[in-house]
Amino acid sequence: MLGLVGSGMTALAGCISGSSSTSENSTSSGTEATPTPKPGDATPIESISYTSGWEGSTAVLFAEITLADDASINRINLISQGKRFSKADLASGETKARLKLADVGRGRMADSISQSENTLVLIGENSETDVPFTYRPNLQFKQIVKPDDHPNLTPHDGFSGEHLGVVIENTGTKPALIEWYNTYNDPAYHASGGEQNAQRFPDNPIIKGQSESVLPLKRFLYHHWNCPDLGTDTEDAKVRISMACADDITIKFPLKYKHEGTNNCRPVLTGEARTVSPGTTHNEQ
Repeated sequence: MLGLVGSGMTALAGCISGSSSTSENSTSSGTEATPTPKPGDATPIESISYTSGWEGSTAVLFAEITLADDASINRINLISQGKRFSKADLASGETKARLKLADVGRGRMADSISQSENTLVLIGENSETDVPFTYRPNLQFKQIVKPDDHPNLTPHDGFSGEHLGVVIENTGTKPALIEWYNTYNDPAYHASGGEQNAQRFPDNPIIKGQSESVLPLKRFLYHHWNCPDLGTDTEDAKVRISMACADDITIKFPLKYKHEGTNNCRPVLTGEARTVSPGTTHNEQ
């Protein structure tokens, strides 16, 4: 039987830097209301909520800012690592603004605000107010699964076999983006002399608050290879997951193959999956 649940669920946080400007044509979803970040008595910000959505084929995270009714602000800049990452211009009397926090498109690295504190700069006709801003989703590795164990993991397709999946859970309220994930030390590739590392990009990188995402490990079993040629020794397979606004996490799990008929092998987890070098642990901020 396949061992399922990993040990030591680990929270993640952080971001990588980049630059972009906000766009008006995104269809947002999954609003997650949160308190205003470190508001002072003088700040005109009343609340901030967070949404995730799409701009064409690019997945995006946004901050939705609501200002006080008597605020006189005509622009909000989001500053990250000393540079403007995104901005929102407001018409006279307007009290709502949207700022891009991160985006990721299939096949490319993410643009996102820094893991360190950023700054919202609220600009009025005769005023400028700086508000510290941090965005850290609360993410953790949950378990390794096989197709029958998770509704969003595709069963084998007759060519790439019955692959495993890694489940990542967002236990907080803020949406997050998966940037890419790599697999290492696949026993099948190791035994056949093929490539051992494979970078993948998820079809849907968005993980809304209080939800989870499963990442298929399609190279961890190939139907057309014979188990005796692969060997039956257990090896530590490894998966590294990179997220916009979250530290990388690396998962290891002992894996071997079981022979079931001609050219038919199945993966067998011979122990618990575990996280290694997950980076600094944070609570959601």
